Amino acid sequence: MLKKKKTAANYQKYQKGQNETTNSIKQLKKSCKESLAENIKNNPKLFWQYASAKCPNKHSVPDLTHHDQTVSDPDIKAKILNKQFALAFTQETACQL
Repeated sequence: MLKKKKTAANYQKYQKGQNETTNSIKQLKKSCKESLAENIKNNPKLFWQYASAKCPNKHSVPDLTHHDQTVSDPDIKAKILNKQFALAFTQETACQL
């Protein structure tokens, strides 16, 4: 409407509609957060979905150097890291304690 006729009255209608839309979005976001806070004990999965959406850290394991070779294949990196962690964290039996 504003694009067709750029008058002061049309601009005021446009601003009013824009403000109403912005306020509605703010209210919906606020009610969503309040609902999340109320249900956090009963459904922690909702909290983690919200947190993941707000902090999208999708970092992958960087390339590794193994025996002077750079490894970028995810399966090989997983095997290298698994072997390293297996050496560092051993399971102790009751007899060894």
